[in-house]
Amino acid sequence: MDNFDVFNALDLMENEQFLSELKFGQGDGNLQYYLYNWRCPSMTPSKRLDTLMSLKKLVFF
Repeated sequence: MDNFDVFNALDLMENEQFLSELKFGQGDGNLQYYLYNWRCPSMTPSKRLDTLMSLKKLVFF
């Protein structure tokens, strides 16, 4: 397998509502290893919020 990412999120603030529509599946909670944001650029809190809102627009609008 090449070119895949793992996304881990908690079911808070109704995350499941948009994660399931984006075809994310529920994991077993057992992570063997994990690279944290190794490809993500540094973001300010407002940029993170803008990114999240963009994802929500893809699902709900």
